[in-house]
Order: sequence, then structure tokens, then C-alpha cells
Amino acid sequence: MKTFVRHNKSTFLSLVSTVFLSSLLLLGIQGCSSSSSPPAPVITISNVATVEGDSGTTNLVFTATLDKTSTGAITFAFATADGTAEAATDYATATGTAEIVAGETSTTITVTVNGDTDIESDETLTLSLSSPVGATLAASSVTGTITSDDHANPSAYYTGSATVINPNDLTGNLITLADLRVMVSGNRIMMMNTVDNNGDETILYDATNLVVNGDTFTADVSIYINMHLGTAEPEVIQATMSGTVNENAGIVGVIGSANDTGAGTGTFEVLFNDVSNTPSSSASIVNKWDGILNGRIDINNSTNNMKMRFTLNTSGDVSFEFGDAANQGIFATCEYAGSILPISSERLYTVNLDLSNCSDGAARNGNYTGFAVATSLMNDTLAIAFTSDTSSGMAFLTPFIP
Repeated sequence: MKTFVRHNKSTFLSLVSTVFLSSLLLLGIQGCSSSSSPPAPVITISNVATVEGDSGTTNLVFTATLDKTSTGAITFAFATADGTAEAATDYATATGTAEIVAGETSTTITVTVNGDTDIESDETLTLSLSSPVGATLAASSVTGTITSDDHANPSAYYTGSATVINPNDLTGNLITLADLRVMVSGNRIMMMNTVDNNGDETILYDATNLVVNGDTFTADVSIYINMHLGTAEPEVIQATMSGTVNENAGIVGVIGSANDTGAGTGTFEVLFNDVSNTPSSSASIVNKWDGILNGRIDINNSTNNMKMRFTLNTSGDVSFEFGDAANQGIFATCEYAGSILPISSERLYTVNLDLSNCSDGAARNGNYTGFAVATSLMNDTLAIAFTSDTSSGMAFLTPFIP
């Protein structure tokens, strides 16, 4: 009996020891098998842009970059696809497999862009990425932008019409401005309607910060209404202007938007007319003009309105007189540099002036840009938008009556 008992105890201890060692070995094996491998490198490519050019070719160069090196070669497929740019016309199709060799962290993909002189907006294409080997992709596609360096030149004189919200009826009723005159010069658009449906209102649009992208444009616009009243402070509405330029043909545009609708906002369409470069000597502009420069800072740096008298003689010489609007007194004259040019076959004239050397020493230097337009068979009206060293605003002048 004793021998039997000792034999079973020894066997039991041996069994326990075997199980314990086996468990340790199993745990070790499982621990090794559950450890994770290092994450694969990540391929990143950014959007790029290039200027189109007028001829020949230029390149969109996409750079693929790894976040860390790899001991083996990394590859991925790429292919271009049209956005607003068209393959074969705007760029050459590119497809293939890119490789980043072992130990390196980048490679490039080049897409050839065709230069031209077409008036167009910026265009885009897509570079799609797929099938990475040895790495992962941060994104499946990126964008290449072909920046146009060819833009429509809207500088010209135009005539046409507009459909806008009636300034005297803000319930949304529309009126037609059937005699819209438009000057575009530099970064400024000035549009003036002579008479609306009621026969008693003049609306002037003075748009600045003109930006042309291809054949489209945007600008900020001040809408001056109730100008026919001859008040010192015509009502002003701030809005935006945008549209499309068909060079040497016309402009179609929108005044205002969903966020800035109001009096005088709506749509317009005008046709191109040429501009004469011959100095004016026509009797329709040779005159002395009288009116208020609304908001003009006077010599005392106050905001009292000032009267401006503008005289053009038959020789094309211009003189300016500034005075107090209330007392009609004249206290300053200024020299000018610039031009007044007629527009072919129209009683409308461009005015571009720079005042200097004013007799009272006041700083009236600045650009006075505008145009004169007939408002009836009997009278002309001279509207001048101005920016100077001290202020900006609008003068609405009528023939001087002593």
C-alpha cells in the first residue's frame, strides 16, 4: 500500500510540472504570434498649379512623398481625368505606374500643359491614384490647376439696358433702364441711365475693384439713386457686380446678389462701342458745370459738402473752382493733368483728371474719373466719381447758370 501511494504522488507531481511548462511555452508562442508589424509608409501628394502660357508647353509637377523610408520599392498607379480642362486640348493625358525606390522618400509625376491665347477661366484636372504596393495612400486623388494668363479686356464704351428694382418702389417691382451708358476703364466700371420709366430719375453705378478671370468678372459697386433731385447727399447703396465679357462684343451682368438685393439691383446687358482718342471740342461738353461733391472733405477737414465748378473751353482747357456749397463762395482753383475724350457718335465723354497745386493749399490730389452724358434734349449732365488723397465720392454736375 505504501509503495502504491508514493507511486501515484510522484506521477501527479510530474504531470503538474509538465502541464505548467507546457502552459508557459504556449503563452510564449501566443505572445510572439500576437505582436503587430510596423505600419506601412503613407504616400502623400498635394494639389499643384501652373500658369498656362501663350504657346508651347509647361508642366504640372505632382510630388509624391513618403512619411518614412522603406527597405523595398513602393509603387502605385496614376491616371489623369478631365475637370474643366480637356485632355488633348488643354493638357496631355498621363497614365502609368510611379515608383519610389528603396531608401528614397519621393518621386514626381509630370503632366504636360498646352499653352494658348484663348480667353478662359482657370481650368482643373484630376490625378487619380490607386493600387499602392508597399504603402498606403493618404488620398485617392488630387487636383491640378491650369492658371489662365489670358483674360478678356472689357475696357470700352457700351450701350444697352438693365432690368432692376425700382428705387422708388422697394416692393420688388422692376423697371427697365432703357438707355444705359457704360464706361469700363482700368479697374472701374461706370454705368449711367439717363431717364427711367417715370422720366425723372437718374441712376449711376460706380463699380471699383474690377477683377477679370478669363471672360468673367467681379466688382464692388456703389449705386447712386435719386441723383436727379440735385441733393448734396444722393442715396447710396453698396452691392456687388459680376458677369461675363465677350471681348469687342458686349457684357452681360448681374448687379447685386442674394445677399445684397435692393434699389437699383438686377441684371444688365450692353453692347460694345469703340472709344475715340481725339480731344474733345464739341459744344455738348464745352461748358461750365456746377454741382456738389458729396462728402468731400473741405479745407477745415470737416465733412461739409463743397461745390465744384468745372469749366471746359473750346480749346480743350479745363479749370476747376471749389467753394462752399451753402454760400456759393469760391475759395480755390486747381491745376489738372489728364484728358477729356469724346466717344464716337455719342454725346458722351470720358473724364480722367488728377488735380494738383490748388490755390488754397488743400490736398485735392487724386483721380477724378467719370463721363458726361445727355439727360434730355435740352441739358447734359456730368457725373464724376472721384478718389483723392483725403476722400472719395460722387459729383453730379449740371450746366452752370450764373
